[in-house]
Amino acid sequence: MSDEIELAAKSVGESVGALAETSGVLGPVRELADWVTSFIHYRRQPALARQVSRAAEKIKASGLPPAAISDKLLRDLLEGGSKEDDETLQERWANLLANAMTEDSAPVRVAFTTILADLEPGEARLLDWMADKADAAKADDLLDEPMPSWVPPGGRDNLVRLMLLRRVEEQVDTKTLVLHGPPRVAGYTFTELGWEFLCACRDPSPVNRHHRDPG
Repeated sequence: MSDEIELAAKSVGESVGALAETSGVLGPVRELADWVTSFIHYRRQPALARQVSRAAEKIKASGLPPAAISDKLLRDLLEGGSKEDDETLQERWANLLANAMTEDSAPVRVAFTTILADLEPGEARLLDWMADKADAAKADDLLDEPMPSWVPPGGRDNLVRLMLLRRVEEQVDTKTLVLHGPPRVAGYTFTELGWEFLCACRDPSPVNRHHRDPG
């Protein structure tokens, strides 16, 4: 058991060192190296090492300059990523970390760590699917296509709960409302928070690629 713990800690230490060197954000990352290896259970440390290694690769590939990152955000990103077992969601954790540590890329809010932790793989995939359907030039683009069969039950409702999507109801007059009840949902659209989250969960790139004009 002690050999497994030592090996896991070494793997995390090497990954954290690579991230510190690649990002140029040496102080905060190295100061937290001991914290993550002591606070996070050794069985979660391989996932953490993969997240940190992928983030280092993404930062290097982006060519973007390093950015300062708060201890709170860094801790939340490292802890959240270490708990994730699904590979597609692990990739999003790595992207959040990479974007948070680079200038001129998609901004990363502390709230994004809580949102990502609440997503199932199918829900994250649904966001990507909807983004592919949406017109990125319009923040209020209406998405009214039927949902794919692979969407988990209640997945779209969870995205609404997390304020990533917004329901758009049909416009009806008072008579129709009285006779037929509440209007049906005509479609869904990304919220500004949802679009920012989507961009932050993708590979870091210049921020102007993520800009969305309102309407």
